[in-house]
Amino acid sequence: MTTTDPNRRALGLLDEMGNLTITWDASSDVQMAGIIQKKLDQGLCFMIVERMDTLSDRAADCTILRISDADIDRLYLQGKVDIYERALACVINAVSFSTSAEEIAQSHAVAVIPFTGGMQ
Repeated sequence: MTTTDPNRRALGLLDEMGNLTITWDASSDVQMAGIIQKKLDQGLCFMIVERMDTLSDRAADCTILRISDADIDRLYLQGKVDIYERALACVINAVSFSTSAEEIAQSHAVAVIPFTGGMQ
C-alpha cells in the first residue's frame, strides 16, 4: 500500500533516525497516537500537512528498514505500519501545527526536531 491509498495515513519523520516515511491505516491509529505522544514528549514538532503522495506505486523499490525506535519497529514487525527510507520529494503544504497525538495519528503529518539557535 502507498500513501496514494485514501485510507492510509502518513508521517514524515525528520529526526535523529534520519528521513523516514511511515504509513498506516485507521486500524493502527491508537497505537500510532501512543508513539506520536512519546515523540511529542521528546520535543518533536508536528505539522499537519495536506495529503502527502510521496510514495508512488514504485514504493516497493524503496529500502524497507528495521529502525531504532522500538515502538515503531514493533508495529512494523506486526505488519501494522509500512516504513520507507525515503526523501520527502514533494512540496509539503503545512496546514497547522498540532500537539494532539490523536489528531496527528488521523492525518498526514511531518515531525521535525524543533529549530533552536541564536548567536554564539
